[in-house]
Amino acid sequence: MSLDASTSDNTDPLATQDQVPSSNEDDEKIQENRTLAFLVYREVWDEFNKWKLEDCKRQLRLLEQPLPPPNIAEAAHKMASAFLTDGDESGDVEIIYICDTDDDIPLDVGGATVLTCETVSLKLPPDFAPHPPYESCTPAVQTIALRENEEQLPFIPYADDPTWDIGMYLSQYEAFAWENLVDPDVEVIQFEVLRRLHFGHRLSLDDIDATCVLLALRPNNRFGLIYQMTQRDELFWPGMMAEFPTADDGSERRGFNFRAHEPDVDDLRGRIESVIPRFCANPGCIHTHCHRHGNTIDDFASPPAAVPRLTSKDYPEGASCGSLCFREIDSSFQEDSVQWGSSEVDELRCILEIMPDTIPCGLAKLVRRPCREVFIERRRFIPDEKVYSESSRVVTAREKLNYYKDSISGDITSGAYIPPGPCSHIGPCDKNNANCICAQKSVHCTRSCHCSLTCKHRWPGCRCNKETDKKITQTCKTESCRCRKMGWECDSMVCECDNHSYVHRRKPRPKTKQPRMIRPDGKHYCQNSDIQRGLAAELEIKRGAFGLGCFAVKKIRPDQFIGEYVGELSVSAEDKRELLRKHVGLNYSFGLNLQHIIDSARVGNETRYINHGTEEDGLANASAKTTLVLGEPRIALYATKEIKAGGEILFDYGENYWIWKS
Repeated sequence: MSLDASTSDNTDPLATQDQVPSSNEDDEKIQENRTLAFLVYREVWDEFNKWKLEDCKRQLRLLEQPLPPPNIAEAAHKMASAFLTDGDESGDVEIIYICDTDDDIPLDVGGATVLTCETVSLKLPPDFAPHPPYESCTPAVQTIALRENEEQLPFIPYADDPTWDIGMYLSQYEAFAWENLVDPDVEVIQFEVLRRLHFGHRLSLDDIDATCVLLALRPNNRFGLIYQMTQRDELFWPGMMAEFPTADDGSERRGFNFRAHEPDVDDLRGRIESVIPRFCANPGCIHTHCHRHGNTIDDFASPPAAVPRLTSKDYPEGASCGSLCFREIDSSFQEDSVQWGSSEVDELRCILEIMPDTIPCGLAKLVRRPCREVFIERRRFIPDEKVYSESSRVVTAREKLNYYKDSISGDITSGAYIPPGPCSHIGPCDKNNANCICAQKSVHCTRSCHCSLTCKHRWPGCRCNKETDKKITQTCKTESCRCRKMGWECDSMVCECDNHSYVHRRKPRPKTKQPRMIRPDGKHYCQNSDIQRGLAAELEIKRGAFGLGCFAVKKIRPDQFIGEYVGELSVSAEDKRELLRKHVGLNYSFGLNLQHIIDSARVGNETRYINHGTEEDGLANASAKTTLVLGEPRIALYATKEIKAGGEILFDYGENYWIWKS
């Protein structure tokens, strides 16, 4: 490898436009540093490659020499001594080790006992068939977004299959993904160049970055050359220049503090702000580094800004948390006596910015201060006159249903509805606001949007507990439920159908003995939230009518939720796996809508093994439908008839599948 190659695009994938000097490159100081950086780079490059050549020769010479047979007795004694406590001289230790007589291992201590065992041969029956062929699949509980660069091929599939048209498949891609990988030796060299420039020539990290000779050093604590060196074992070679600073602690490596950009342990605000960019606020995830929504707003979208709704007089009634509770404040209490330090005030305000309406009793436990003092500090930070008050105008259900495209169940089930993504903007959500993507696309705002929870364009939810008999045993089970009728799962934030409770137990009905979900207080659960609660049937994969099939472990009743079809989410127009499907004769792609498909060929769950059956031949016992869950389309499978325990689950693949197959 040449030095010129080390600074090309192939070995500098981290370079960005703002790294490349513009008119500042003509500056005398920058040019001087740049010249120095190249000289040091050449020096380290030559030193490293000279050492690497000799080290490789030495390692190869070691392979020429036959290894001596292992001394099991010596190894056993060393192992036994490692288990003895310090200073334990209780006497001899009996060591037993077992080896094969054909291993030619010297037993130079103790006696040897020869053990023999009988060889048993097992004869397979003549009809013993091999397992049906299958493709490996990574198990998943939710659909993930396809993360590959669609223009770069990560590897060549079926490269050893002579029947596979590799050339046709490769013609779809512009390059291989490994062409732009950074040589780890180059990272080692550049890191040593960095050390010599920084400690030897006293250049700051910013000055070194300005030369654009090395990879980006440390834009933040999760990116750059310095961070990359913490993610690998350090290579020790003579050019590491021991006279420069070294450190043994895990936060530093050869003089560089890798935690320089990380917030302090006591810095609550800083730690929250450092986590938010990696935290998915979508209510269907609520965890870091989500594999589904990484390509939405800002990767990842920050949680919606919290707006206080409660004044100091609006807290709900409740029991006092003690003698220092805010509910015990009377006219004799002197508010001026509450004086906190700046760090304590900042910590409380940081929490209030996230959840401003939390009751002071709970906040007191978080900040470890008296409840009444927390109440006073909250009122200072959020005065009653600044509490947001929104219009109470009620938009009728009829007005909503006629206006929004995602309220037309036919569009949802047919795939015509394509979610535009959560909105994030300043101002109200209406047609006059060009930045509100929801209003412009005529769809409801969802819980992933950054608008207020009381936004008039949010999905209104159902009122089944108010509009129906409370004794009904199938809450939200019929088309009388607004959400079910329009193809939505109920939302615990807006619906009033007992969807807010997630703790459940099963209790059989007196007559039918079929299980039903009830709450501990006796009320029945919402029956339109199967995907959110993960109430999938217990399934088993074994040989079916065609290869592997999906079978019911227990009886599945009609209309019962079987499971969600999950896989890799991709844009159908950009899908490049069609040649692969044709080659293996398997197609696991499922149309989510007119724009996206879910492919469970490489990632999926048990539902990918469900085989084909039609209503005409009487074999189909399940069906699939698209449902909106918190505003996102998901594919759910339901039983169309009773499926007995051990019965295979089948559903109609549809005409498009057989057109593809032919």
